[in-house]
Amino acid sequence: MVKIKGFTLIELLIVVVVVGILVSLAIPNYMTSIERTKAGRAKFNLQAIRSSESWYRAHEDIYTDDLGLLEANWGLPLAQILNDTAWTYTVDQAEPIDLNIVAERNDGPYSGETISMDEDGKLTISDNTIECWGVKP
Repeated sequence: MVKIKGFTLIELLIVVVVVGILVSLAIPNYMTSIERTKAGRAKFNLQAIRSSESWYRAHEDIYTDDLGLLEANWGLPLAQILNDTAWTYTVDQAEPIDLNIVAERNDGPYSGETISMDEDGKLTISDNTIECWGVKP
């Protein structure tokens, strides 16, 4: 009788179970890192809008809610900001001394949640339980 070399069914099942356990541990970390990256992009874009608003206010003595005006005269990379499909950016409040810029999440598990930045660069989020965005309450 010739002995055939190979793996038994039990050995293969053990390998499948171990791989399944490793994948179940890795996927939440992967999803968290994706959310952290998207939030980082939103914070970067909020800062770019705030910076352009500061230049605008220094010359006009008021903030504006027209992002197109900021692109034309004050160096706002509007095309980059509008190409961000994960977030929608708006200037919620533009008054002589008050500014509030809002990034609202368009998709994913946090759809509808927001990150906002005021004239001083202070970040706030709509749901303080979202830790992966890296904004401290």
